[in-house]
Amino acid sequence: MKFSYFSKSQITEMFKNDKDDAMGGRAKGCCLSKKKGNMHADNESLSSEYVIEQAIMGDNNEVYLFASILSNRTREVCRTDNNGNTRCHTEYYCIKKNVTTFKLNEKGKMIWASNHDRTIKYNGWDVYDLSVVQGKNGFYALFGSKFNRKKNKQPWWLFKKKDHSNPFEYVFIKEKTGKVSRKEMNVNNINTPKKERKKVSATSVSVIDNKFYIDHSIVGLKPEGYAVYCLGGCMIPQLINSFKVGQGYFGVIEPLKKKQ
Repeated sequence: MKFSYFSKSQITEMFKNDKDDAMGGRAKGCCLSKKKGNMHADNESLSSEYVIEQAIMGDNNEVYLFASILSNRTREVCRTDNNGNTRCHTEYYCIKKNVTTFKLNEKGKMIWASNHDRTIKYNGWDVYDLSVVQGKNGFYALFGSKFNRKKNKQPWWLFKKKDHSNPFEYVFIKEKTGKVSRKEMNVNNINTPKKERKKVSATSVSVIDNKFYIDHSIVGLKPEGYAVYCLGGCMIPQLINSFKVGQGYFGVIEPLKKKQ
């Protein structure tokens, strides 16, 4: 599938703050080897790896499409043991990039298009991680990004407590203009105890009745389970199943009510 509705000027404006996708997500060529990049499409198209992850109908029959680049990839990983034996296997992973929004009127004509730059790598293929709800005068979008995986570490010599607020990145997209505003929200307080820490994972977010429903769970071992693991649980995983303990959280995020 190829998006081919755009002019060069529209693509330039849409990706003006996105250096790696300045050509609409299409790969660039190499100036040293003089090889052309894999263009996927012509100069007035977006990358063929774009997928529409959500669509919302507006009050006047306009349609808002929320899309991102989904690139399924593989790589061969080989390891050699102490005896010189080499074993190889194929790893499957997925690169997700951008939050790109299109507004179309009831006749299908594009009113505006906007883009927010983001990137993240997932294990496996076909990972969908973009969720959108409609708020007051615009849309809130949750998605996976490198920022959401950063750990707030302090150098040991500062003798400061770690920041466990676990902030996540999201954007607000204005309904009339498409202007994108990047925002952050802390999930925990800085000093939240370990047992009470929560996390927002974009792949565990569901949209129901225009609300974000967030699910997060952690599975660990009881204290006595570590002794079982050392005695043979690493070789026979079934031995430690009865020593596992889990904790889960379920949360709801609701946007401000839209003006009537």
